[in-house]
Amino acid sequence: MKKKRILCYGDSNTWGYNPASLSGEPYKKPWPDLLDGYETINCGMNGREIPDTMMKDTVRMFQSYEPVDLLIVVLGTNDLLMHADFKAEDVTKKMSAFLTYVRNQMPELKILLVAPPLMQKGEWVQEERLIKESQRLQNLYRNLADKIKVYYANAGRWNIPLMYDGVHMTEQGHHEFAEHLQSIVQKILYL
Repeated sequence: MKKKRILCYGDSNTWGYNPASLSGEPYKKPWPDLLDGYETINCGMNGREIPDTMMKDTVRMFQSYEPVDLLIVVLGTNDLLMHADFKAEDVTKKMSAFLTYVRNQMPELKILLVAPPLMQKGEWVQEERLIKESQRLQNLYRNLADKIKVYYANAGRWNIPLMYDGVHMTEQGHHEFAEHLQSIVQKILYL
């Protein structure tokens, strides 16, 4: 039986960035590689924000991997980190426009929106605002998923261990993230 294909689209936490690596090497097995029983395509990229101007190119990239059984989107952290005036509502608005565009271009594609792990105090997270807005993103993403009819998972509730920067998952965090996703993905793909 052919394995189901999952496209994992996210930022450095999808790519597998390890802040402790002096050479910038990713973890050997980031969470997409730990989803058992699937063919996963890791489309994570360091620094990625939710696309707003390159949506057409992003969808073309998604289409280049077809057939795809599920698209998992884990984004929003960089949008908060890079824009001092951004609130969770601004991030959600960008995500709404992006996922609506993807849905219109690829109507048969199953989409799972994952609220990212909560930021915590660390080298990259000095402001309480960032922690608060990353918490607020959870409910806004859930409401968005309901509204545009995509699947939803909340990694903010999983207590994923983060590195000293307050943003990136530890190696153990990648394992825990994949464990939580495993059963969710199973339900979505085998309903």
